[in-house]
Amino acid sequence: MINKIQYFGLTICLVFLLGCDSKQPHEHLAENYNHHLSSHHPSNQSHHQKPGANIRLSHNYDGQTAVGETETIELTFNEQYLSGQLYLRLKPDASLSIEPAIEDFVFSMEDLTSHSIVLSISAKSAGKHLLNIFASVMDERGRPRNRIMAVAFYVGDSNHRHSKPQGSSPTDKVIILPSEESGS
Repeated sequence: MINKIQYFGLTICLVFLLGCDSKQPHEHLAENYNHHLSSHHPSNQSHHQKPGANIRLSHNYDGQTAVGETETIELTFNEQYLSGQLYLRLKPDASLSIEPAIEDFVFSMEDLTSHSIVLSISAKSAGKHLLNIFASVMDERGRPRNRIMAVAFYVGDSNHRHSKPQGSSPTDKVIILPSEESGS
């Protein structure tokens, strides 16, 4: 019985040792912080990006479209990768029409850090319509990284963006959950 316990304990220790790196955890943090500071990000960018593919979307959509009107917009994807390919899949809501109708795009990330797609978009009904964008890259370590983005198209009367349903109050949709704060 004791041999089994000792064998099990040694096995667990061996698994932990194999998972350890020669660098201390604080060295990894310092390397990641210094890499982040020395990356190609302009110093005037101070916004946070969630984990995932390091891709930023910008566009020239003005936020106003009439029903049936065709808008020409440019989607620009900025990335900071030195090599690999950027895969983009556009998935418009069923109510949106895009031209060209191509939904899959592939860009090489070797020479450029900015990639653009020019689209003509129209909708036949009023309301908020989404162009969902699924982006995927392989990072420097060979791991796939993904990011999901969307552009909202507001079609028709602009009052629908700010109107609230009758009889609702701001607290109708608030969910209060107990929480406990912990620090490290």
